Amino acid sequence: MRRRIRQEFTWSGSAWVLSDEVRYVYDGNLVIQERDRNNLPTVTYTRGSDLSGTRQRAGGIGGLLSRSAHISTEAGHAYYHADGNGNVTALTDNLQRIAARYIYDPFGNILSKSGPLADVNLYRFSSKEAHLNSGLIHYLYRYYEPNLQRWLSRDPI
Repeated sequence: MRRRIRQEFTWSGSAWVLSDEVRYVYDGNLVIQERDRNNLPTVTYTRGSDLSGTRQRAGGIGGLLSRSAHISTEAGHAYYHADGNGNVTALTDNLQRIAARYIYDPFGNILSKSGPLADVNLYRFSSKEAHLNSGLIHYLYRYYEPNLQRWLSRDPI
């Protein structure tokens, strides 16, 4: 199983202080759970067939089914809706109300977003994880910068 830890630091007076830590649990190349620094689950993802009709051949693009939050400050379950390109366009809750809605330009920049889960949900353009502080989109082996419309590194494959 793959492992990844995201740590974010803030400047506090005269030193950098750890402000957030997320530990990822993978099934193959797809994130299925996020955990906090105490290794307690915070969000679990349910995935199905991606755009290729398999679990991972299209890199999981379009394969997100649901998001289950394990912390009380967020809604319990939300269900993903994607367009034909695999971009997450909406999340609905158990009562089929819109919990998040996204509109993108062709390069992945968010033109508008709304709903209580719009900022909390990190899986957006191409069903990939967005890093909110940098604006980058994580594509497993490299990052994409939608404002520049470029990858930040060469394709390692």
